[in-house]
Amino acid sequence: MVASVFQETLTTYFSRVRKVNQTSTAYVAKVPTTTEPVEDANTATGPAVLDLGNTLKKPGISGQNWIRLVPYGTGVSGNSFGMRIYGWGSIGTHTQVPVQILWVPVLLAEFAVTLGTIPGVAGSIIDNTQNFAQQLSAISGFEGVLDALVSPGQSNVAHVLVDLRGFQKLEVTFLNTTTTDCNALYALF
Repeated sequence: MVASVFQETLTTYFSRVRKVNQTSTAYVAKVPTTTEPVEDANTATGPAVLDLGNTLKKPGISGQNWIRLVPYGTGVSGNSFGMRIYGWGSIGTHTQVPVQILWVPVLLAEFAVTLGTIPGVAGSIIDNTQNFAQQLSAISGFEGVLDALVSPGQSNVAHVLVDLRGFQKLEVTFLNTTTTDCNALYALF
């Protein structure tokens, strides 16, 4: 008798990567640090880090495998921006005296993003002054990290699926080129 195997995918709602859209015109260098990367600074230029399961505080925790990102920005069709995705991992433990923990950033992928003609809705979280991306181009990405890059053009919303690779934290940063500000929706699964 052959056993049946059922594969399930966790369905989740979208959230915004950043509480405030990013306005930076240059990427901030990501370097190893002994300071734990912080969650959303609630500013247009500060960091916005997603905690995926801090194994320093909860050893052996499991988390989602993938992130789905849907970029958007304030601008018109054809405006563009850059998007980088970093995984943060740590070495060390809280049980060492003194505590010695090093956080190391790893670039998972980088994209060029072009806005399309589909706007948000007036009065909603993404309003009608912001347009969704219709085109994504991978600039860099390690083999196997990108599962799906959906860049349909023709007035459709683009998205990308990125393997989280077991990192404890994730940071998505943006580089405004011709947009006023930018951000992305995300869902973990």
